[in-house]
Amino acid sequence: MTAISAAVRSRIGRFLVAVTLAAVVGALIGATAFTAAPPARAAGGDSPITVKWAGGNEAGLQKYQPDHAALTSDGNGKDAGSGHWDDFKNLQVTVSKTTDLDTEVVRVTAKGMAPTVGDPGLRKNFLQVMQCWGPDPLAADFAKTCQFGASDQTAGFASADDLMYHTIGQATYNRYGYKTGYLPFRAVTKEESVTDQVPAPGGGTLTRNGLARFMDPSTSNELPYVPIGGDGTASVAFETQAATAAPYLGCGSPAAAGQRCWLVVVPRGTHAGEHPGATGECMPKNYDQNYAQIGSAVSPDCTYFADRLVVPLDFRDPTGNCAVGSADRAVTGTEFVAGAMSSWQSAACAATGTSFALTTNSGALSRGQLLTGQADFVVGARPVTKDTIGTTDPALLDGAEIAYAPLANTALTISYVARRSGTAITEVKLTPRLIAKLLTQSYRDLTPIVGLYPVTDAEKAAQWEGWAQQPPASIVADPEWAALGNDPQLKNFTGATGSFVVSGPFGDDAIELLWRYVLADADAVAFLSGKPDPWGNSVNPYYLPPGHPKAKGGGYDVDLSRTAIDTVPRADQTMYPSVEEAARTTKGQRVDSVTLLPFSTSLQANAQRVFRVDTRYTGIWNKLQFNSAGEAGAFAPVASEQFSESQWIVGPTTANAAAAYGLSTAQLAIPLSTTTTNDTVRTARHFAGLSTASMATAIATDTPDPATGVASRDFTRLPGDAYPLTTTLYGAVDLGCGRLDKAARTQYAGLIDYVEGDRANTPGTQRGQLPEGYTPLTGAQRDQGKAVAVKLRSEANCSPSAPGGADPQGNGSASSDTASSDPGATVPDSAVDPGANGPGGNAPATQTEMSAAAGEAGTKTPATVGQGAAVGGALAASVAGLLGTPFLLRRRGMGG
Repeated sequence: MTAISAAVRSRIGRFLVAVTLAAVVGALIGATAFTAAPPARAAGGDSPITVKWAGGNEAGLQKYQPDHAALTSDGNGKDAGSGHWDDFKNLQVTVSKTTDLDTEVVRVTAKGMAPTVGDPGLRKNFLQVMQCWGPDPLAADFAKTCQFGASDQTAGFASADDLMYHTIGQATYNRYGYKTGYLPFRAVTKEESVTDQVPAPGGGTLTRNGLARFMDPSTSNELPYVPIGGDGTASVAFETQAATAAPYLGCGSPAAAGQRCWLVVVPRGTHAGEHPGATGECMPKNYDQNYAQIGSAVSPDCTYFADRLVVPLDFRDPTGNCAVGSADRAVTGTEFVAGAMSSWQSAACAATGTSFALTTNSGALSRGQLLTGQADFVVGARPVTKDTIGTTDPALLDGAEIAYAPLANTALTISYVARRSGTAITEVKLTPRLIAKLLTQSYRDLTPIVGLYPVTDAEKAAQWEGWAQQPPASIVADPEWAALGNDPQLKNFTGATGSFVVSGPFGDDAIELLWRYVLADADAVAFLSGKPDPWGNSVNPYYLPPGHPKAKGGGYDVDLSRTAIDTVPRADQTMYPSVEEAARTTKGQRVDSVTLLPFSTSLQANAQRVFRVDTRYTGIWNKLQFNSAGEAGAFAPVASEQFSESQWIVGPTTANAAAAYGLSTAQLAIPLSTTTTNDTVRTARHFAGLSTASMATAIATDTPDPATGVASRDFTRLPGDAYPLTTTLYGAVDLGCGRLDKAARTQYAGLIDYVEGDRANTPGTQRGQLPEGYTPLTGAQRDQGKAVAVKLRSEANCSPSAPGGADPQGNGSASSDTASSDPGATVPDSAVDPGANGPGGNAPATQTEMSAAAGEAGTKTPATVGQGAAVGGALAASVAGLLGTPFLLRRRGMGG
């Protein structure tokens, strides 16, 4: 494991303790638990469904719809008095895909409504979209099962006056009813959200709605506001969430909601939510009912929910359709293989009679587990050497006979969402130096900045001490950004604060690949060594090596201009406000780099965050925000910019996740061995975008090591059309006689045979094929893998004497003896995206008592859970446990 700063190392140790149990929820459900599967398509196509609001749909669809004609028309084609028939009679909604769903993105389009009008908070004519699990979409309490209301950012109310103000401004987006109070959310376990009262700052009480137990703005997929364009149409991407992403919905899990859930669209027109005969409880007294859309979409005091359209969503069986009684085998390694494993699961099981369960870990940790016998089959991008096994005893290499089977070619992407004044920006170019600036917090928006609270001149001067000059506000304000031909006006978007989001603090081989790419470029190396760029901007001095004359805070542990690490650090030690100001205004709380921009817990989760334009920038004190202790007053993350006219967010993701979320990916410069000037920074370079062809071109230039077969890359020799962050994933197995028993060797050989076969290397959207974000193995790679399978079978009669406590079935030890580098460390909730600390989030909301060593041993997160006993292996009985206590443990990453 690469050396890191003491402060960051402490946070990592604490964080690992918190996330180790995160996988259990995903494992209990039995589905893709770390990285969601790619957007698979049904055999018959995309399975779109169109629903007409006024009726006339085919019987199998109409039976789920409220009778809008009976509710709102006079029976003769005219409005009965509410105004809703005239508002929506021409509305129809189409959902692009409705079967074989997983956690992925579908397109929701609508036509037949008047364009959106009105000021923010008082708009008319728009749509609200949500996902519901209830068994009967016509049930009187169906609204309770809908994931909605989490986007209400206000924590509670201090007085009746505050309540009225809040209701007018926010009630459209929450679950509040004037007469009924908050409508509880009912989880698939039948548990409901519960409101409670807590002391308010300055006296009085605040009411918490209880939704945070299940969801929050960062994890809920609700779309509370979808505007209608001037042509009467709307189109929006909607993230469907399988049981692994939203266990409280349970969609797709046979043990929970079942395979059918519902996409619900609630239209909001010109008229308020009162049908004839209503009692006026939908709005404040003396409030013009036709001035704005007041009242929640799910409030029983209003009639909005009766105007809903309902589209059935059929999710794929997360068990992978592996026959009951199939054997189970563990696969450990990088999340980059999870999308492919999810697609291959059922076909590989049919071919081998074995269910293969993926547990994700950092590369160094997985390779160490292979040597210690805690893992039998490890997937990563690097060979097992003394430099790639972290803290594992290198003496174990002497007795190992490691073979490497290529499994998949994929890529790390730098994904983004960019819009300016409503227009999407479809081309972004990045150089290794620009990426180095992002990785080292060399922009003001990536550091805890002075100015939000009163500071002294000395504090201001201290913040920029060691910099060549005050750094640019953000990457889009960097002169190098504009010099490359990128949109120069995006810098005027004020919501770009904290726009670089990353996963962490754990490592991954793909992040090490990103650093190697950066270090292959002369411009980036010069910048990281302390030399200003042609515009005078320099690296954050906290990232300079110890001993550098301008290093700040003692410098970083390693020389980043020479050493590629496998993490994205947060080394800047700036904190705000000052100690004195914090005591006066923020209960003594201060913001550091980790709190300011919380980590995503996986690259998959990072893709979700980019899709939602959700920086989670946490720098403003909110006296109504609840902290982890349940007290009012905390630094609160900014709201998502998902529906803003201008947007900018960027971060590393897997290519598979970028495809699943429909994200744009940056064109990357081929590294240069000589430096450029401000005039040649663009013209001297070639830029390559992500595509199947550009990945294949990069793979073709790699040079396999004759000793291991693992390929290496000279970035400066890449052709101009080769995507530089392409990587090959290898399955590593110890062929030593006695390492695995006959059954394990045969079963892992069968997995390799399938992966090297034609179907697994055929790009497509059906199960068993190669999903988006991957490119087929070459002939040489497939031959290499087949040779490993032959060797496995040739030793099939070896008797087991597995080291490290491996069990007789070859599944590896159930415990870990890998020690943490900081055994006494504990992590604050702020080390991970606080918006993900819910059951649909990325980390435990409360710490579970566990040793630091167990945390360091990795996060057991089955991406494709084995199904040998209904849901697989030792977890066979845990579905019942899920249904009893699914909200005490949190998944690691959006997909699990």
